[in-house]
Amino acid sequence: MATSRINEIHIQNFKFFPECKKPIYLDGKHLLLYGENGSGKSSIYWALYTLLECANKSDVNQIKKYFDTTDVEHLTNINCDTSLESYIKIKLTDNTIFNVSYFDTAINTHEEAQESNYSSDFLTYRNLLSLYNFAHSEPIDLIHFFSYAIFPYIKFKPITIKGKDTENAGEIFKYVSKGLQQIEDDLSSKGKPRYPLKDEPEYIEYDKALSNFKNELDALLLFITTEGNRILRNNLNYDFTFSLSSETDVSNKRKPKLSIRLKIPNYQGKSNVVYRPHSFLNEAKLTALGLVIRLAVLEKSLEPNSKLNILVLDDLLISLDMNNRDKVLELILKEYTNKYQLLILTHDRNFFEFTRHRIDKLKQIDWVYREMYSTEKDSILQPYIKQSDTYLDKAKKYLSLKEYEIAGNFLRKEAEAFCKEFLPKKYHYTSEFELREFNGLIQQCLIFAEGAGLDKTLFEALDSYRKFVLNPTSHDSYDVPKFESEVRACLDTLTELRKIKYEPFLKRGEQVEFELSNGVDTYKFEIILEDDFRLLQEPGKDSVISKGMVNYWVYKNGIKTKNEIQHRQESLQKMYNDKYAQSDQTKNADFWEEIVISATGAKLKVARKF
Repeated sequence: MATSRINEIHIQNFKFFPECKKPIYLDGKHLLLYGENGSGKSSIYWALYTLLECANKSDVNQIKKYFDTTDVEHLTNINCDTSLESYIKIKLTDNTIFNVSYFDTAINTHEEAQESNYSSDFLTYRNLLSLYNFAHSEPIDLIHFFSYAIFPYIKFKPITIKGKDTENAGEIFKYVSKGLQQIEDDLSSKGKPRYPLKDEPEYIEYDKALSNFKNELDALLLFITTEGNRILRNNLNYDFTFSLSSETDVSNKRKPKLSIRLKIPNYQGKSNVVYRPHSFLNEAKLTALGLVIRLAVLEKSLEPNSKLNILVLDDLLISLDMNNRDKVLELILKEYTNKYQLLILTHDRNFFEFTRHRIDKLKQIDWVYREMYSTEKDSILQPYIKQSDTYLDKAKKYLSLKEYEIAGNFLRKEAEAFCKEFLPKKYHYTSEFELREFNGLIQQCLIFAEGAGLDKTLFEALDSYRKFVLNPTSHDSYDVPKFESEVRACLDTLTELRKIKYEPFLKRGEQVEFELSNGVDTYKFEIILEDDFRLLQEPGKDSVISKGMVNYWVYKNGIKTKNEIQHRQESLQKMYNDKYAQSDQTKNADFWEEIVISATGAKLKVARKF
């Protein structure tokens, strides 16, 4: 892990930020930020990106342009007084300061900042879109994308270019991509208009650099392909693989052709090569493909002992449905919080709340939550950033202020959010595939909880508050003492409901199995799951698995007893217990010990998360 984290972010006269009255405090923690459109959320992304990017710019004029209002590429606030200095500064937990401005460009000599730039990354939906923004008639060639998004942040085997040693893949690529034409131009400028000879130092240096680049690129693409497919398969559960390969034509070294091809050699078990994935995969799969490529590069570029490792995600997952968002979010929260300081920025309020509850369930306490809005002061629009309270926090606050109606409204929001998170997706819809209203969601929570064997007392209590506390139309004519009592009780109920743990566990399409004997014959039960099953746990109680539809076959002494599939809407525990009661009971009575996942042979007990 990096040796430090960001404590404070100072932004002045840069993009949406005018004068810096106070910094954004992170206190060395991860950040989850909701920002409405036009609030300046992405300005935080660009400020941090610009700061670290400047660390690796050798030309100070390429740094100054961002802070010079006379430059067409400036990023200063267009409404600010031009006399107000434009700068970006971060203060780290060990009091190290990285800063950059028009008058202070020394960050490009700061080795710790340079290493931090290598070891950090900034991802947006637009980053991923550029990976497959090609016409159908064009094969995907990622060399341009790699030239600006990958190579500048990757180290290759060091080489010497024009007397200067470098390991920056971006600098090496720029050199080799220009070919021997650049050396011919240099000779021409010296009055020697000719092609360099093979035994001349310039030719030998270029030839060595080109060979080194090709070898290093092949190794990088192999790493990305291997690591990316691992993530795609194991973490995101996709049924296809991809490959990256370089197609470098060096037959004309005067101007070599460098290409990186993206293909799909295997899709749903079929070996037909897909040469144009952008015309074959849907947007969600293309986004996942782009994401795993970037995450694989992260693994390659990570410097565990660098001063700072940050991963900034700005509306990264907006093109994914909630099921795929959940997979990616689980991957990021579980695999990257120990390697990076995460800054997750979003304009989607539902995704913000969803992510917040995901973090809470993982018991990750080193997070700060902020909300960002646009406000106007002295006729200048500027950001307003505040701490983000949960719906329960807000309900408690307004209850203490005796604003019972407002407290009741926030409790309704909390109740809706809980029901949507607690219930698997299929319970959100009616038999006519219409989204259930709030009342229907509460009823489905009761059914789902009871089916899983949970104590339904809290769910029944929540239902009892539905008409009086959680119905906004009841708030204009209520008995104040009674309403206050009901609001407090409802708040307590929702607080207790939030203590129930619930996690995806077994996925639809997976197979589990178990064996039992009656003393004479052995029976094996192979069970295909037709629903996603969840792992649930009430405080102080054992874990349970939710109820769902299964298809199963029975084998007697290795021979299938019936050709047709048998169906059952049941919990795995009850199914095992029913069959166990009919056996000779020589096996373990605990279904966690006897039911195994067919693909891996692992007991359910081993796969259990809590």
